[in-house]
This record gives sequence, structure tokens and C-alpha cells, in this order.
Amino acid sequence: MNIVTTTSAVARTAAPVGTPAPVAFGNAQAIYQAATQILPFLEQGKPVTTAFLRTAMTEGFGGTDAQLEGPRP
Repeated sequence: MNIVTTTSAVARTAAPVGTPAPVAFGNAQAIYQAATQILPFLEQGKPVTTAFLRTAMTEGFGGTDAQLEGPRP
């Protein structure tokens, strides 16, 4: 079983080194912020209600889907 790939095929699909991913980084920060709000409830064994989760995610992302326009910077 041999796997053969060409460098040119990989190079065409790969993003250049050093290309920032601002949307992914911004989303990761928002999810992390929401998780830090939720973690104390989980550590104490308290239930995480949908209302609490919605509030944490809204605060983390800076608004609801309806309030935000386009991808997050």
C-alpha cells in the first residue's frame, strides 16, 4: 500500500504560512469566554439551563446571531 501525493497538489490547497485566521481566533476567544462563565456551575454540580447557556454565549460573542452581521473579526 503506497500513498503518493505531489507537493504541487498540497501547495495549491494549503494556506500560505503566516496567513492569519482572524475569524477562527475571534470565535475561539468567544467560546473560551463563555466556557469560563459556565465552568463554575459545572464544578459545583449545578445544572446549566438553556437560559444561562444562552446568556453566556451571547456575552461571549458580543450579541445573538440576529444582532451580529457577518463573520466575527
